[in-house]
Amino acid sequence: MAIAYDAVATGSGAGQTFSFNHTVAAGSNRVLILGLAIEDTGGAQLCDASVNGHGMIQVDTSAVYSTSTYLTTMIYQALEADLVTGTNKIDVTCSADPSSGTTAGSMSFSGVAQAPAGIHDHTGTIGSGTTIQLTLTPAVANSWIATVAGCGSGGTYTSTAPLTERYDLALSSTMTSTGGTRQLVDSTSTLVTHVYVPGTAANRQSMCALVLAPYTAPVSTAQGAYAVTWWGGDFQ
Repeated sequence: MAIAYDAVATGSGAGQTFSFNHTVAAGSNRVLILGLAIEDTGGAQLCDASVNGHGMIQVDTSAVYSTSTYLTTMIYQALEADLVTGTNKIDVTCSADPSSGTTAGSMSFSGVAQAPAGIHDHTGTIGSGTTIQLTLTPAVANSWIATVAGCGSGGTYTSTAPLTERYDLALSSTMTSTGGTRQLVDSTSTLVTHVYVPGTAANRQSMCALVLAPYTAPVSTAQGAYAVTWWGGDFQ
């Protein structure tokens, strides 16, 4: 079964908790990916996320620190069993009120292996330019990559093709976040890149990414029936 991209939704919050909705189309073997970007002077944030009351799997996190401020990105995953066709409510609870707030982007897919993403990575940069990128190597062909990135500056992002930008979300003038996807044909190492647009170095950048493997139906092995006949008597 091939993976198919479904939909995107975004949300944000200035306090410790917030919620938003994501509409998922009918399908099978669906997953929902959630990316968070948080800027806070109090420390690297820890957040819990749930969809329809079910806890999401935190796959990876990255935090960078500069000029007394932390920028944290996190990426989560929910599987078919926790999703419904139609409106899915996503709840986010951070460990403290973030000083600059939290941005969130969710992306849904169908045809995905029903297991936590086994391949993922993260990176961060501090005042070192406009580009942030990761290289991931999928285990199987026809996988997809999903990303979340954020920076401690106002502005926008672009994605370097063939990475497709799915959302771009600014929270006042202090933080910008983005998320993207890339469909893969083979299982070779793949570079994914987000570029901060204003052309000046971002204060701090953080990025997480994961690989979604395509769903493969279990192989059933037919068991034959064997009959054993024994004739009583003495063996010579």
